[in-house]
Amino acid sequence: MVASALAGAIAGCGDDGGGGGSGETTGATSDGTSAGTSGSEGPGTSSGDTSTSDGATDGSTGNGTTTGETSGSSGSSGGLDNEIVFVSERDGMADIYVIRLDGSDATNLTNEPSSTDEDPRWSPDGTRIAFTTSRDGFSEVYVMDADGSNLVNVSNDPSIDDSPTWAPDGQRLAFVSERDDLSQIYVVSADGTGLVNISDPLTGESSPMWSTTAGRILFRRSVGGEPDLWARDADGSNLMNLTDGPGQERYATYSPDGTMISYSSTRNGNSDAWVMNADGSDQHTVSAEPSGELLYFFPWAPDSSRLAVPFIVGTTNSPIITVRADGTDRRDLTDGTTGDTAPTWSPDGEWIGFVRRVGDIRYLMVMRPDGSEQTSLFEPLAAFAGSPLFRPTP
Repeated sequence: MVASALAGAIAGCGDDGGGGGSGETTGATSDGTSAGTSGSEGPGTSSGDTSTSDGATDGSTGNGTTTGETSGSSGSSGGLDNEIVFVSERDGMADIYVIRLDGSDATNLTNEPSSTDEDPRWSPDGTRIAFTTSRDGFSEVYVMDADGSNLVNVSNDPSIDDSPTWAPDGQRLAFVSERDDLSQIYVVSADGTGLVNISDPLTGESSPMWSTTAGRILFRRSVGGEPDLWARDADGSNLMNLTDGPGQERYATYSPDGTMISYSSTRNGNSDAWVMNADGSDQHTVSAEPSGELLYFFPWAPDSSRLAVPFIVGTTNSPIITVRADGTDRRDLTDGTTGDTAPTWSPDGEWIGFVRRVGDIRYLMVMRPDGSEQTSLFEPLAAFAGSPLFRPTP
């Protein structure tokens, strides 16, 4: 029933269907920018290589949608790497769920009726989840086990705390806090001890992203102009401006191998997808859409060879494409007649998860890296759904 309803809605939506990608962003950082998710994007992405992660495809859109509500319908076996964490308001408030790739075992992990729980981030080994919650009356960063147990408040301050990102060893997190009346980046152990402010005390900083392979933390910082991307070591040393120039940069994510950074930039007048080396060199566009805007994180394939990029076209529709890190070999995965955002790669590179909006209905979807086998995993509702992230392979 889910499949037939979705197929009918897609067939009839045309340019009026879908929705803006900002609707799939679950929160805001302390500087007012999107907190977003990785898909990652970033946190929770496995660095394991796979010979099939960019897919041997013909680049077709493959919009034949099916349902994954029966076990095994997705064509993939079970396992930790086939589980997705996401946010849904189906029970009234934003809660954090997990679900299998075949659409089974959907579980509400937080189930806190009076709070908003969002921005889930897998630990690198897939055993814990960091997230932002309002359960204490203000925004805090918590860590829980992958089954929802053993909750720990790691920020523990009556201020705005959000945007958690894991260290590659899973022992520490960085997050943003306004406890000093300015947006600053803090580092803390996963048990809530050893809190350290690593920011410049006179400068607002936001959107931290820990390197997948090293001790560097990427973040946004504005010094007398538009925000640039900066990086520093986790102890606060070796500060470097990576994108000193015109335009705004945001939605930055390290590649799984730690050698490159994807980000959006308005330096050419439009919000386009860019890539640079981790030291800021070789900055180049990988996808520019004259009629579209990049308003979401765009994650790396597990082998760091490709990026999945969602663009907003007009005010309603958003196709997802993939492209190589050098900007070549573009492949259109969805046709832009619906609002498709928040892509996330499976650790084996065999699947891409995403959120599809058709009118007021949001679907948690998966598809192959060539756009085929588009499947709705979760019974759709006219309620918020977003922030999907595949569980890393331990």
